[in-house]
Amino acid sequence: MRGDCGPVDNVPLIKTEHLSRQHLSGGAMVRAINDIHVEIWRGEFVAVTGPSGSGKSTLLNVLGLLDRPTQGRYLLEGQDVSSLDPDHCAAIRNRKIGFVFQSSILLPRTTALKNVELPLIYRGLSRADRWRLAVEALTSVGLAHRLDFLPSQLSGGEQQRVAIARALVSDPLLVLADEPTGALDSRTGREIIDQLQRLHQSGRTVILVTHDRQIAGCAERHIAIHDGRVINDDGTVQAAEPSL
Repeated sequence: MRGDCGPVDNVPLIKTEHLSRQHLSGGAMVRAINDIHVEIWRGEFVAVTGPSGSGKSTLLNVLGLLDRPTQGRYLLEGQDVSSLDPDHCAAIRNRKIGFVFQSSILLPRTTALKNVELPLIYRGLSRADRWRLAVEALTSVGLAHRLDFLPSQLSGGEQQRVAIARALVSDPLLVLADEPTGALDSRTGREIIDQLQRLHQSGRTVILVTHDRQIAGCAERHIAIHDGRVINDDGTVQAAEPSL
């Protein structure tokens, strides 16, 4: 686990300024997120909530460098990453950001171990180092006995735990989880949230997107989004401005 999870020179891990993302939908320009200002510090567990279409997943994609803002700035560890080219974005994602999605998105014909090793291949690690780190990651989520199982041989909850191990194997600064319990029953979903809470307790920064208020209550901070704007951040309401 990371040993640098405390604040560095009082710089937030994430800072956004007037962050917006717009796209064409049905011939009209839609602002999926609009003028978002937020600061997230190392070691926080933040739940982002809002109705379907509110912009919460778009925000997560921008924070994860999967998408680029059309306006505003995004600073990660104090570095403006708003307009980096795709190769630089990919390098940062590989080293600093782990993703867990609603679907585990595992390679179906590849073992749990090989799925978890995949991000390390792009970092050029040796086979021995990849194996060691992948085993450690799978062990940390309770799957040391499932290393050689294919996704089809795993339960839905086990598949999501493999996805969490894959997110952890690169020792990221930040874990982004987008509706990670959405395709699971309530008991299995609770197990996944417990895993995310353990990540937070170990010092990780976790941002969880969910529409479930009960799940959001497991985080220590709650950001609510509606119509692309942050309307509440632990009681702090951002003043709405007319869209241009």
